[in-house]
Amino acid sequence: MAKRRGLVIAGLAAGAYAYFKNPENRRKATIAFNNTKLKVNAFMESQNLEGFEGSGTAGSSDEASSTAKPKSDGTSTSVQYVNEDKEKEEIDPVNPS
Repeated sequence: MAKRRGLVIAGLAAGAYAYFKNPENRRKATIAFNNTKLKVNAFMESQNLEGFEGSGTAGSSDEASSTAKPKSDGTSTSVQYVNEDKEKEEIDPVNPS
C-alpha cells in the first residue's frame, strides 16, 4: 500500500515538473491561483458580513455604544419609570417610596 502511494506521489511530481517546465504554463497557473485566491477571500468576507447581519450586533457605532438610558423620543416612558424606581431602590432599599 505504501509502495503504491509513493509511486502515485512520484508520478504527480513528475507530471507537475513537466507541466511547469514551460513558462507559459507557469504564468497561466499563477494567474489561475491568484484569481482563485481573490474569489475565496471575497467569499469569506461575504460570509463574515452575512453572519453579523442577522445577529443584531451590526449597526451604527452610536447604537453599539449606547447605554441603557432611555431615549428622549417619548416612546420609552415605561422604561424611564422602571429605571427611576430601580434608582430609588438603590438609594434607599429599606424605604423604596
